[in-house]
Amino acid sequence: MEVLAPTEVLQQPPATPTTPPRDGGNGGRNGRHGSHGAKKPWYKRWWGITIIVLLTIGVIGYIFTPSKAIPDVVGQTVFEAKIALEKEGFKTITVTPDTKGKDRKWKVEEQTPEAGQKEKTSTSITLTVKRDTSDLPNIAKKGMMLDKAITALTDEGYDASDYKIESDSGKSVILYSNWEILSANNGVIRVHNKAADEEAARKAEEEKKKAEEEAAQKAEEEKKAAEEQARQQAEQQAQQQAAAEEAARQAQQQAEQQQAQQQTAPPSIGTVRGGSFCSSEGSTGTSSAGNILTCRVASDGRLRWMK
Repeated sequence: MEVLAPTEVLQQPPATPTTPPRDGGNGGRNGRHGSHGAKKPWYKRWWGITIIVLLTIGVIGYIFTPSKAIPDVVGQTVFEAKIALEKEGFKTITVTPDTKGKDRKWKVEEQTPEAGQKEKTSTSITLTVKRDTSDLPNIAKKGMMLDKAITALTDEGYDASDYKIESDSGKSVILYSNWEILSANNGVIRVHNKAADEEAARKAEEEKKKAEEEAAQKAEEEKKAAEEQARQQAEQQAQQQAAAEEAARQAQQQAEQQQAQQQTAPPSIGTVRGGSFCSSEGSTGTSSAGNILTCRVASDGRLRWMK
């Protein structure tokens, strides 16, 4: 290394500033495309790093998650099945259809995956369930109207597919408010058409009332006819009696007249000749031909025997 004399040091020119140019030292526009502006690969960016971290955590979690045999919960209530599965570490459980919080009243019909398979405890278990109908008789009670029973069943979590409705007559059950429950067992509700009975009773009562009214009317008409016949017979009898009395009266009167005539009539002369003179006006006689002749004034003003 060369050692300079003090005089030479003083004579050195001033040092040139070493501050790099503002364009990055490359000058011109090319400096903008230098190493400082190059794109980073995705795995070096923040979101890429986040994805890698999450995947790593998931893989590590899956690796260290234990595998267990899935217990058999078919036939158990949803409440019991959940306890059994959670006890083995299976906490992701899907129940279909929704029990609406009434897990004790639904039973498992099918489970996926099947029982006995060894799966990670993080595996989702699906339980296909059906409403337990053992309490059906306690909700749909005998004598209850069907529409009210169905409302009560719905409130208890029952679906229309959980039970069948059958009529005792074999007819279709349409208007629920007309039907009365006879029994509810083994998922079958048997009903009877109470409205039809009431309608039949109403019609029977109307027909009975009508028949009674017709019978009463007929009896009244027969009574009136009998009374009219009796009246007519009485009138006829009265007329006949009156006629008989009148005939008897006339007969008596005629007899009395005849008797009076016989008492007051002039004596019969006997056989006389018609047209001949007579002396006692009113006297009677008999002609030779048998005719009765009376003595009375003739056209000539004299008494003669005349018919």
